[in-house]
Amino acid sequence: MFRRSLVLSATRISRICAQLSSESLLNSNGLGNLRTSTSLSNFSTTSYLKVAQKSNVAEAADWHDVPIVSTSFASNGRDAFMAIYWGQNDVMNVYKPSTIPGATIFHAALEAIMVALRQAIFERKLNRVIVQTDSKYLVDCANRYLKTWRNNGYKKKDGNDVKHAALLEDFAQLLDMIDAKIRLAPSSKESNIIELLKSDPKFAIEIQETQAGVDVFDPKKSSAGETQIYVSGKHLAKKPGGFSVASYGFHIPNKPTLDSCGRFNKFPITLTRAQMFGIIQALKIAKQEGMKNINIICDCPQFVKYYKRNWLKSDGTPCANRYLYQEIKE
Repeated sequence: MFRRSLVLSATRISRICAQLSSESLLNSNGLGNLRTSTSLSNFSTTSYLKVAQKSNVAEAADWHDVPIVSTSFASNGRDAFMAIYWGQNDVMNVYKPSTIPGATIFHAALEAIMVALRQAIFERKLNRVIVQTDSKYLVDCANRYLKTWRNNGYKKKDGNDVKHAALLEDFAQLLDMIDAKIRLAPSSKESNIIELLKSDPKFAIEIQETQAGVDVFDPKKSSAGETQIYVSGKHLAKKPGGFSVASYGFHIPNKPTLDSCGRFNKFPITLTRAQMFGIIQALKIAKQEGMKNINIICDCPQFVKYYKRNWLKSDGTPCANRYLYQEIKE
């Protein structure tokens, strides 16, 4: 038997993700053996790096005092919630269900950014703003894809329509109205805005209800004799509509020689499936080593939540990937 816990912020999870990025994703795509071209002289390479560094420093200085707003999303398995955080007890902080019909966490993440932009433009009267989000896809949309899509009528390379084109066009129009940077939120406990919003009485109860059924692991409260196994997954979508790559990894603090990571290549490739596959691989090692009283700590809230529900939806029907759940149970 083992307990399931969800780590919202842990240095060990960060370590695993870093390992996944460097060892599994890069090497599996042939990027691990890159070498500097011999056709470039040391002088020209050094000069280029110095120019790039100066440019980055100048840009950072230019945006140093620009207001920052952080956005995020959450789900209770039925509804998707958007979260906006300007600062402690700020009147424009938001935590509420997405207003988009049939909203998923994608809609909640996008709406959170759009509401934050509207606040910056129409209420705070800002000329510039930095918006942080947990969604790498939306960062890529803002910084790479939107320009191309607006020029080609929101078409993918294969000629099919881009999903959510109308919403993405609304997003693009807001970006036209303000000088904004859309960037990934840092991964740390201090920047977890759901946790920060919990301190505001206006949102505390609703957030608690949203997170009901999900355990947050506290290392200080772990029982003596438990074997902790940290499991993480990573997913990278190359291009909209293109192929994607996913990896998993696990870390056993008291037996680090058993740590492992690998590429998940069973179609369809999703983050949740990679995370669950990582749990399966970790349990196989634990069984081989005769480990007892195992505590699995993962970064997959869907797994933790639906494991407690025997992998059933609210209406009693099985959730997707039930065969992975059954393999974990066995």
